[in-house]
Amino acid sequence: MKLSLTIVFIGAILSGNSQTLLPSIGQVTQPVDADPICYYPVTLDNSGFCDPGPEVGDTMPDFTLYDMADNGFTFSNNLIPGKYTLFISGSYTCPVFRNKIPVINNVVNNYSNLVNTYVVYQMEAHPATDTSLYFGYVNPGSANISQGILFDQPTNYGERKALIDTMNANLNLIAPILIDGPCNEFLDYFGPAPQNAYLIDSNGIIVLKHCWFDQFPISIVNDLDSVLLGITSNPNGTNGTFTWTLDNADSLAYGNGGDVLTLGGVFTNTDLVDDVIINITRTSNNMPDQTWTSAMCVNVCLGTNVNNYTLQIPPNSTQHFYYYFFTGTNATGDGQFSFVNENNPNNSVIQGFYGSTLTSALDDLNDDAFAKVFPNPTSGDLTFDFGNILESVTITITDLSGKIIQSNTYNDSQLVNLELVGSAGIYFLNIVSEVNKSVIRIVKE
Repeated sequence: MKLSLTIVFIGAILSGNSQTLLPSIGQVTQPVDADPICYYPVTLDNSGFCDPGPEVGDTMPDFTLYDMADNGFTFSNNLIPGKYTLFISGSYTCPVFRNKIPVINNVVNNYSNLVNTYVVYQMEAHPATDTSLYFGYVNPGSANISQGILFDQPTNYGERKALIDTMNANLNLIAPILIDGPCNEFLDYFGPAPQNAYLIDSNGIIVLKHCWFDQFPISIVNDLDSVLLGITSNPNGTNGTFTWTLDNADSLAYGNGGDVLTLGGVFTNTDLVDDVIINITRTSNNMPDQTWTSAMCVNVCLGTNVNNYTLQIPPNSTQHFYYYFFTGTNATGDGQFSFVNENNPNNSVIQGFYGSTLTSALDDLNDDAFAKVFPNPTSGDLTFDFGNILESVTITITDLSGKIIQSNTYNDSQLVNLELVGSAGIYFLNIVSEVNKSVIRIVKE
């Protein structure tokens, strides 16, 4: 270990600051609070944010950014022989960034002799009521809603600084913060990406790039040890086993047209030694019309057109999964997923998610519902009252995973009796006539 460390230091000291940086991308003059934040177009990315920005081996440009005390930071003046520089981008409304603050603090505390670490604060990833740069629609995200982190995109440089003050008052981030300029020069050159990272040597050469900073199974600690100390870590095996648990044992979300409906659950790696790799595939995506879209968030939020994702979970750890319906008209949509253990296909789950903005689904059994179903909860015997509806009606019953339990069609029947087969639990009754459709949740005791 000492020999490897010495070699790294000698190489850095001998090379010094001999590399000429690319021309500056930074600001010409120091920003003032009233400077407006420049418009930045929506960026829909399917590469996991790996395509934007320079790559390993590229030479850095020079730039000047400012901190919260209005002190200027010019990169060319801060290249120090024998030291690396780590830039990590982020924003307060990015839940992934907030979750990585302990990791960032760990890097600052344990690698400060070898690395100068900076957070570059940029455009908000999930503003509360403004269009998200990375989604193309308003997407505050369930984590922000539940934690009350609901802020609009700053309109000027002063508002961006004020939001950093709010973040600093609520989070224990010890890394120094550099503020991207009003026209988002850093984000434009090095992204756009919600939370990428670059490690640069003392010559201004990029030696590491994280498309998502420290996104498992990539570890910034392992990467730093490899670059700085020549240590190669021994990763865990991948023979773990996962379990899946729905949030509130529910896969149906109700709301009004225009709402974002959120469903989800938790993956748990039950192994104490090995990681588990889960291949996530959206096998169906039934949206009622073009006003509806849907998307998933795992450890990152993915675009509406992304149907596959591979998740790796450490031993004895959990990872939340969210599924969003971005609704428009009053209708019902659904999506189905397969979760499959890459190294043990028998360890798999099929999961359906349902979203509804229909009045009948919202009110379940009220007087305006298309169909009345009773009793609910039930021991198994159900009665359907269709009132004055005379056309044929199809009743399809599914379980929480979306599996069809039974399906029957009835002609010109106002009152129908049906026995719900299956064990105790929650089921969904999909009731469709020629002109009506309802989704009703039923509990079998």
